Amino acid sequence: MTRTLFRLSLPLTLVLVIFSGLLTACGKNTTRNSLGLAMEALDEMPAKVKAAPVMVQQAYQFNAANPEIMKQFPCYCGCGSMGHTSNYYRDLNGDGYICMKPLPFDMHLHVDNSLP
Repeated sequence: MTRTLFRLSLPLTLVLVIFSGLLTACGKNTTRNSLGLAMEALDEMPAKVKAAPVMVQQAYQFNAANPEIMKQFPCYCGCGSMGHTSNYYRDLNGDGYICMKPLPFDMHLHVDNSLP
């Protein structure tokens, strides 16, 4: 009897874990652009991103909504000492900087207004 319960509960547990992960992903405030790419809503972005040029806003929106893609691209801007390991970086160290290299120019956008 116990073995039968275990055999039934294991698949059910796996289904619940997968389903909860899907619900968490669906809860994120993302939209799709005209190309069908996932983009985080602009109202979720820091004020300095909102004030940046549209191309910069879109780069940050894509970065925020697609960590699984952005983590595949190493960062070459020399910010490794700040803990940056890839082009996906959302202020993990609390230093107020987000590194974005997939732009035609290097950019370290200071997004924490409390820092100088």
